[in-house]
Amino acid sequence: MLERVKLSYIIIFIFILLHLVFINNFPLNFEYVFSNLDNFFKYNDYKYIYEYFEDQANTLAFAFFSGYIANTFFPNLDSIYITKVISLSSCILIFLGFKNFYSYFKKRFDNIFLVILFLNPLIWVFSYRGTPDLISASLGFYALSLMFINYRNNKIYIIGSVLLSIAIIFKPHSFIYIVFIFLITFSEGKIFENLKLFLLKNFLMIFLLILYFGYNYYKFGFLIYSENYRSSFQISYKLFFNNLLIYLGYLFLVTSPISINYFFKYKNILKIKVILFLFFSFLFGFLFFQINGEMDLGIFSVNQQIMAGLYLSFLIFGFYSLVKNYQNLKYEKKYFVILLFSIFIYIIILSFVKPAQRYLMSPMLLLYLFYFSSINLNNYKSLFFLVIFILVPINYFLTINSYLNSEITKKILASLENRMILSKTDLGVINSHANFKVKYFLDKKEYKIENINRNSEESYISEFFYFKKIYFLNKI
Repeated sequence: MLERVKLSYIIIFIFILLHLVFINNFPLNFEYVFSNLDNFFKYNDYKYIYEYFEDQANTLAFAFFSGYIANTFFPNLDSIYITKVISLSSCILIFLGFKNFYSYFKKRFDNIFLVILFLNPLIWVFSYRGTPDLISASLGFYALSLMFINYRNNKIYIIGSVLLSIAIIFKPHSFIYIVFIFLITFSEGKIFENLKLFLLKNFLMIFLLILYFGYNYYKFGFLIYSENYRSSFQISYKLFFNNLLIYLGYLFLVTSPISINYFFKYKNILKIKVILFLFFSFLFGFLFFQINGEMDLGIFSVNQQIMAGLYLSFLIFGFYSLVKNYQNLKYEKKYFVILLFSIFIYIIILSFVKPAQRYLMSPMLLLYLFYFSSINLNNYKSLFFLVIFILVPINYFLTINSYLNSEITKKILASLENRMILSKTDLGVINSHANFKVKYFLDKKEYKIENINRNSEESYISEFFYFKKIYFLNKI
């Protein structure tokens, strides 16, 4: 037992160390928006808060919290480091959350599960991103574990509920954990008594949520997101069914091959009916579904219709494996039905608005909890080695891509500033990384950064071993 715990700490240490190697990466994909809010504390000027809401649909809480920590305790340190370290701390919360759940279920949490969790591409990438996405999901998951295993211990339960309120304030998508607690409370007894019990036990959490979002509305005129992002959260009934299936398919894909473990028994995957079913589900997705919002595969993206077919295939196989795994559960089946139902309710709600893969972090952790509880490790050892064999190269390429984007962005900005043409340049392919450098320049654009050479005036190269990224400064 002690040796297993030590190994867990070693795995966490290695995970943190590997991510700290890249902590000096230039902020990517609007990371700078969160760290730049520390200017509010430096200059006590509300214009920085309003600038934040111009560029971000997220709540102010994560940026405000990290900015406060940076300016209070580390005034000489760039706050981007604080945001990244906070995200990286998610790995500890995820470990503690699973440890709590498995102590309740009296089931051993094997370290191979921890490796699989940390190798998940979403967890791997967002652990070195200074955004609230992963810390909100992991803090909420840890809080849920405290509330679940201490349901009759009011003191610890209240601590968990306060942590959950913070997770939701950081990013409202952590509301999925409230759905889970709500359904558990109503799973037994009379409706009115259960409602009363839920409100009493979660009074402080509800109060903190009302206090924060109420103050946000009073101060800034909106509850969750500003007017600049109203279109992104516009309810669409037309694309609901499409988004629902794409979300579910993506969820099974991002948790694969664990989520399709049943088909890795050789006698199942080779059945002709399985192969035919795979083909027709792919064809159906290819012909009748579409990818909306931010549901691509990043650097691994291919034709959108191919991805739609791929997601639907994973949905079909994932659902079938889910049913088989549920049948293998040896304990507490009621709670896992509620868990799966909570995931489904969450995705139904999200399917009405513009989808994004980062919204799946919280349901992904819950789905892993289900699979790790229903899979017998001894029966699937080859599957777990396959997981590592697949996910290590994927994360390697994702990490190298982030590094190359970071380095080439720094080179381009330095060059444009030296040539004094930054204000005259459309940043194009690096705009999401460096928009804060040019957003208030009104000069007419004479140049554009692109990934194709159109008689360029200058080229920029970023290299790492055999990997290379090239952008060009083209005259408009």
